[in-house]
Amino acid sequence: MFREFQNRYPDAPESDFVRTVLARSRDVQAERLVTIANFYEKSGRKEAAERYLAQVLKEFPDTTAAADSERRLAELDKSFQPDDFPARSEPRYQRYPAYRLPEESGKLLIIPGVGNRKYLLPVYDLGIGKKDDPPAAATGNGEEKKP
Repeated sequence: MFREFQNRYPDAPESDFVRTVLARSRDVQAERLVTIANFYEKSGRKEAAERYLAQVLKEFPDTTAAADSERRLAELDKSFQPDDFPARSEPRYQRYPAYRLPEESGKLLIIPGVGNRKYLLPVYDLGIGKKDDPPAAATGNGEEKKP
């Protein structure tokens, strides 16, 4: 059903979601073959386990289970020589648009409150100690001395 939707409507907004679902279904199919291979390996039938692990590499090389299958196949069959995997042609996850963070609108800072810190307190940034500001000289009576 998803493949049919993808073939009929390749430019639909849902195409990223459909690609993700199809990739996940391929992962599930490959994981199932690995589970069957695990059963045969535990039963002592290494040839059958090798066959299922090789099937994962042949039919589902772009899945997450392929690397594990290749490693386990190399452990079971010492004469196995892994092939190079083909490069992935399509992304496996849905893409979302990226937005820039808005510029700070004011000098309001939010800090955790006193006590158990479950309340946030609004604090205004006075700009004290910024590198651009020249240091103010104190006059001793609470006022700034103008240079």
